[in-house]
Amino acid sequence: MGTIIDETANTIDVSATLVDLAVRGFLTIGETEHGAFGRKDWRLTRAAPPTSALLPYEVALLEGVFASGPLVNLSELRNRFKPTLDRVQSLMYDEVVRRGWFRRSPQAQRASWTVLGGSLVALGAFAFFWLGGSLRRLGSVAGLPVPPGAVLLGGLVLAGGIVLFFGRRMAARTADGSAVLAQSEGFKQYLVTAEANQIRWEEAQDIFSRYLPFAIVFGVASQWASTFERVAQAAAAAGHVITPPLWYLGGDYASFGGIADGMDAFATTAGGAFASTPGSSGGSGFSGGGGFSGGGGGGSGGGSW
Repeated sequence: MGTIIDETANTIDVSATLVDLAVRGFLTIGETEHGAFGRKDWRLTRAAPPTSALLPYEVALLEGVFASGPLVNLSELRNRFKPTLDRVQSLMYDEVVRRGWFRRSPQAQRASWTVLGGSLVALGAFAFFWLGGSLRRLGSVAGLPVPPGAVLLGGLVLAGGIVLFFGRRMAARTADGSAVLAQSEGFKQYLVTAEANQIRWEEAQDIFSRYLPFAIVFGVASQWASTFERVAQAAAAAGHVITPPLWYLGGDYASFGGIADGMDAFATTAGGAFASTPGSSGGSGFSGGGGFSGGGGGGSGGGSW
């Protein structure tokens, strides 16, 4: 869904997929602290091996995360997960093509247009430096006010720049892809505007967990949590106990907002860890700072399990 929205398999899409796999029972995610300064980290524990029901990119993600064993800290994936990230993103692009949402991989389409635009710029530079003298003499003989070489260079560079700029936006969706995009936007609107009184207490925990990865991708995790805080408050007032999810084992799990906040921060930090390489800044690092959606701002008060 994240790929169909912006035509890019972002690291946030990969991080949210890992949360989704936890919700579905393939791993657990627990907050922990490490280092001299007690910075936040997350411990990932394999709960079940991949099955045939998983998609190829989901299998690749699980196998990459647990390549060294059934238990790993997120910080341990820094500077060594990038090859797995590249493979997972490539398989995400393959999946949207397989489903008929794009005729060709958006990544491959952008690469083709980038090569074409770069070639035009290079051709202009080649013509200017290697044919400039001949073109200047031709312009002088013809009495042209502007050297032909400069015109050729400028035209090719301009054309190349246009191709490079618009080529990044040429990953056209199919009719089915456009329909899925419209459905995705409608789903996002539901996550933001869902009414607490329309959600049954018995289903609250399952619905919250099931849709949380999508809320992370959409950047609306705090709004989604806010709705369920109101559900939890109403349930608590009626003496109904809403059990906490089993896939989340640490931090503030006494409220929906606390879980959304933790998973939002996890997705942000995981994206930085996944993309980091030796010598790089590593993206978000492990500060445990805020995530893409502001992190569970809807539920600091009330609504305990």
